Amino acid sequence: MIIWHVPENGTRENLYGALLVNALRARGVFVRELPYRHLFAWPALSERPDAIHFEFVDPYILPHVKSWGLIRAMVKGVLFLAQCVVLRLAGVRLCWTSHDIGTHEKRLWRIEWVFTTLFARLAHGFLTHTAYAKDRAVAVFRLGHKARLVRHVPHPSYAGAYPDEVTPEAARAALGVAPEALVFLCLGQMRPYKRLGGVVDAFKSAFPEGAGAVLIVAGSETGHGVGDSLVTRAGGRSDIRIIQSHVPDWDLQIYYRTADFAVLNYAVPTSGAAVLAMGFGRAVVAPRRGGLTDVLDEKGAVFFDGNSDEGLKRAFLAARDRRSEASEMGKHNAAKSSAWSWDALADELLAMYRRDAGP
Repeated sequence: MIIWHVPENGTRENLYGALLVNALRARGVFVRELPYRHLFAWPALSERPDAIHFEFVDPYILPHVKSWGLIRAMVKGVLFLAQCVVLRLAGVRLCWTSHDIGTHEKRLWRIEWVFTTLFARLAHGFLTHTAYAKDRAVAVFRLGHKARLVRHVPHPSYAGAYPDEVTPEAARAALGVAPEALVFLCLGQMRPYKRLGGVVDAFKSAFPEGAGAVLIVAGSETGHGVGDSLVTRAGGRSDIRIIQSHVPDWDLQIYYRTADFAVLNYAVPTSGAAVLAMGFGRAVVAPRRGGLTDVLDEKGAVFFDGNSDEGLKRAFLAARDRRSEASEMGKHNAAKSSAWSWDALADELLAMYRRDAGP
């Protein structure tokens, strides 16, 4: 079996793709890892893979530049769908993992929705990582009778995929954090949809400077000015660390071993960030919304009302009161996520790739 795998930005920039490819290859599948390209139908017709598996389709629809955005999106979307039609007629299966219901920034959302919906109708099958994401995909893309083609497999755990050999004491020493501090962590790209400004504001409201709590926000700036805005919001407080830089794989353990709680202030259909924190055995603070409730539970998370401005502040205070439970909450999360394997995902995808697996 020959599979073309098309990740978002290359499998080596996100271990999700690399781990999935490894699991498929262990099952005897020949996987060609392909970067995004405008034109893919002609080489596909030459090699005739059994299936092309798209992790994300928005790069084929949304332009990278804002100038002529609508026209570019229309041209790109038509070109993408035309190639998909040709490949489907040629017998190549089209598969898709629906990680999100549209891009987070909602740029040209209506255009994206039109072309993504049409692609969903063309696809032979696609997969989601939460029950919430499956239900949303069926509803948003109006799949109707094709809903049976949507498969649901939990997002596999990253436990063991990243270095994890540093002790909490050494990690805190490396970051200059006091051993007794209560530490909250937001880790990942600084993008507007993550509402990181609200995290800083809620932390400041919950804990006066010197209260023994620390907030660390670390990740690369994506060109939206989020990092600089956070620095301004922090107001020079020494207990709020804004680290605007990419966190290398080896350094992930430094941050997670320093933290008592990982903090999410956004609700998405699928959260790799939540799964990553769980794999490192961290307790999580998260809104009771979206796919997060399919991943987390009361034993491992402090939930809050994501629709309330006061919700996160109250969650910070609740986490403070449950600090003695944080370690056990993290162990619960690690144990729960350990059941979500790359082997299970690969087996489900193999069934999707088969030519006798459905329309």
